[in-house]
Amino acid sequence: MAEKLERVYNVNLRSAYNYPRTVRARKALIMLRAFVERHMKSAEVTISNALNHEIWRNGMQKPPIRMRIKAVREDGKVSALLFGEDEIKAAGEKRRGEKKKKAADKRGKREREKKEREAKKTSAPAKEAPKKEQPAAAPVSKAVKEAPAKVPTFADVPAGHADAKGNAP
Repeated sequence: MAEKLERVYNVNLRSAYNYPRTVRARKALIMLRAFVERHMKSAEVTISNALNHEIWRNGMQKPPIRMRIKAVREDGKVSALLFGEDEIKAAGEKRRGEKKKKAADKRGKREREKKEREAKKTSAPAKEAPKKEQPAAAPVSKAVKEAPAKVPTFADVPAGHADAKGNAP
């Protein structure tokens, strides 16, 4: 197995501000990738999610001017991490494992619910008790709709009195 090389860099991204506002964050990522390729001498560079989110945090128009990163080279592959961040987990393996666990949990839950429903169906006829008849409810009378109260307007208020909003003269 090859050696693991870790380095911490302060990357200046100010020259991304030489580009139009709508491409600055994208250019900052390209510049960061080029910086890591040049200094770690490897063409395979992976940028971590946390580092990507940090660059895009203020939006596309205002990427950070400089960033502190940790670059890790192992087996010719370089990972660019936000300073203080742990290693990048193998994303594909992690996701597959989580999906399998979730699917198994769902399957088990569905089977348990199905068994419970079947158990209720089989036990329901045995426990069935005669239902008591409820007395018929009194017929509901229809309520008469009343006309909504008239809201006073400015024309309805006598001269010299409060206006329609309730303000005194």
